[in-house]
Amino acid sequence: MSQSSTVRRNITFEVLQGADPVVVDPVVVDPVVEDPVVVSKNVTIEAESGQFTLPFTEVNVDGVDALYVVDYSAGTSTYSVDIPADGIYKLGFRVKSPTGSHDSLYFSINGAAKVLYYTGKYTEFTDITYAGADYQLSKGINTLVLTSREKITIDKIYFIGDSNNVIVQEEPAVSDPPTEDPPSTSDPLLNGNGADLNYMVSAPAGSNVSTVTSISALDTKAKAANPGDVIIIKNGTYSTSGSANYSRFGTAAAPIYLLAESKGGVIFTGSRSWVVSGAHWVVSGVTFSATSQGFRLAGNNIRFSGNILKDIKSPLAIYSSNNEIDNNIWSGTIGQSIKHAQPSIDCGSSCKYMKGTHLHHNTFKDIPRLSNNGGEAIMAGYGYGNLPPSYDNSLELIIENNLFDNTRGDPEVISLKSDKNIIRNNCFVNNGWGGLVIRMGSDNMITGNQFSNLNTTGVRISGSRNTIKNNYFEGVGNYAAISFHNTVKSSDTKFLPYGGVAYIAADDNIILDNQFYNFGNFLRDYKASSILKFSENTTVSGNDMFLGSNTHIAQTTRTAAEFEADHKVSNNTFRSSAPAYRASCK
Repeated sequence: MSQSSTVRRNITFEVLQGADPVVVDPVVVDPVVEDPVVVSKNVTIEAESGQFTLPFTEVNVDGVDALYVVDYSAGTSTYSVDIPADGIYKLGFRVKSPTGSHDSLYFSINGAAKVLYYTGKYTEFTDITYAGADYQLSKGINTLVLTSREKITIDKIYFIGDSNNVIVQEEPAVSDPPTEDPPSTSDPLLNGNGADLNYMVSAPAGSNVSTVTSISALDTKAKAANPGDVIIIKNGTYSTSGSANYSRFGTAAAPIYLLAESKGGVIFTGSRSWVVSGAHWVVSGVTFSATSQGFRLAGNNIRFSGNILKDIKSPLAIYSSNNEIDNNIWSGTIGQSIKHAQPSIDCGSSCKYMKGTHLHHNTFKDIPRLSNNGGEAIMAGYGYGNLPPSYDNSLELIIENNLFDNTRGDPEVISLKSDKNIIRNNCFVNNGWGGLVIRMGSDNMITGNQFSNLNTTGVRISGSRNTIKNNYFEGVGNYAAISFHNTVKSSDTKFLPYGGVAYIAADDNIILDNQFYNFGNFLRDYKASSILKFSENTTVSGNDMFLGSNTHIAQTTRTAAEFEADHKVSNNTFRSSAPAYRASCK
């Protein structure tokens, strides 16, 4: 390239100044042989793109996707930040104080001690820059961790380079732009729900395999199993009774495998109680048919995968942590399908807390309605009212991509009686009177689920700081789309030492950007007597109510005006016509 000419280039620097970049006037530069390219060192991150835990949650505020702190407990949001060059950087935020009074958070860069930052009380999104220390950062991946302190909404995070932030690179070669696959036009909720009907776990190559043809031989092998051992049960029907407790321990790298010879080829009947109290087991391919006792996971890190549970009378019971429940099929269950336990409320210093199980790609179908309570597809926790102060009610379950088809056993298809669970991308279809119920839990995230042919209230809430976001509810009856529980006194003596309540009022929840079709009304109190405290302070915003009555509040225990005064109901849309219903997601 000739060096005798002068080239005029437009160069844009992104500078944190309000919401918009500042464009610097064009400058004249003398090109060199390897024509430099000037690149801004500033980095902008969407706050909701981090790996976050409650009380951080994603919200849409004023049309902006952002990260919101829903309470005062110490959740974190972590970011891997690709810094383009070594240099000095300031940290900035785009924030809003939703209540006009909360204005602080903690941050830490690259593992340093966390810093308390008072952002200022802004009622609109505002760009701010931390006025404290600058940070010497190296090119490559750096880590930022935010820790919650007060309720605050964060839209963006900025790493702002100093005035010497210039990177010199070689002029890139001209090439054709990369081609991209066209965006998918399918609804993500219509794909990936439910079990793979043919799935079962296979024995790893080179494993120590034993094949058994009787229950007694199975017990002998299972009670002496070592890490990596594979026990294959020969196909056939086995009548069972009594009980079994398998207490041997595998490892993460070498679990103990208990496998059917082929998917559905092994059928257990009868009344045996099965318990796995060891850790790192895999149970797969077995059919439990009309069994009267359940299968209990009492040890940690157990995978229960690709099994069939048909007409069973007792649930799969989870009394441990970090299990994986996937690709199983429940049909015709008489009672609960899955029960996740918690320690007794009077366990004191001996509490054994159970957390972190992942339930995904299971199918629950054709479960008949019971004449009494207790037919939930999944019951997560026990729901005691007014827990002891030291009691940890969180299960931290992830329940995703499951199919619930004609599961009518109970008014609560999933009954959440615990805290800090994530329920996402599940398909609920033709479940009649069975809805989504946060029976007594807080800090739960319910997002991306689809409910079709629902003959009951879409979502019923008890507890605090739950988020119900971007779900689709299609009703067929004259019910309210959303019901709030109030604190209700209990007559059950087991509650009395801790305050004696059967429900806890729905407080400080978020119900955002959901769609409701064909419900008679939008909101109401859940009818009850002996009310001790009314629900309050829940944000209900951005929801669409299609083809329902324009009745905003279907009150039962207080007036509509009183209900609205106690909650934050705004920017919801009532429509007298609607597009076609979604296709079934099953």
